[in-house]
Amino acid sequence: MRLRFTLLAMLWAASVASAQEKVGELAGQVPLLLRVLAYDQNFEARGLGDFVVLVVSDAPGAAARKTLVEALKDLPAQKIRNRTVKFAQGDAKDEATVQLELERSKAQAVLVMPGTADPVVKAVSEVIQDNQVYGLALDATMVEHAIPLGVSSVQGKPLIHINEKAAKGVGARFEVSVLKLMKVVGER
Repeated sequence: MRLRFTLLAMLWAASVASAQEKVGELAGQVPLLLRVLAYDQNFEARGLGDFVVLVVSDAPGAAARKTLVEALKDLPAQKIRNRTVKFAQGDAKDEATVQLELERSKAQAVLVMPGTADPVVKAVSEVIQDNQVYGLALDATMVEHAIPLGVSSVQGKPLIHINEKAAKGVGARFEVSVLKLMKVVGER
């Protein structure tokens, strides 16, 4: 019995360590996504002051979302074109809850957590389009379906993904020289 408990404890500890490592990897990818936003030709039209990124997930992803936001806040201060980046978090159940969280946080970008259910990703997509704010993902599949910008890791190296149709839908425009550095999905 004691051996069984020890093994279970070791498996749980390994699982926690793996989850923390994954969150650390995700947190490391966010600054790259934010740097890409600086190349949006329409960035200046998106306001002044702090640049707030709202991190959302559905209920099953709430704990990972909280851990990611804490890790992002621990990163060195980030700026996009002289605007300080801040992070907020919120639940995403449907369009109405995403809209409320967006209004509450006054965010200029919404980052969708990996593992968020497809209907919720669709709801986020609708809200970002309606409000003309950036949509960001840490999952390439989300970019293929609806979110304008994302990043994934390919052989240990980050790869930026852009859904050009979705990006245009929120008013983001990138020069061809920048697009050449990204994996482009959607129309060109």
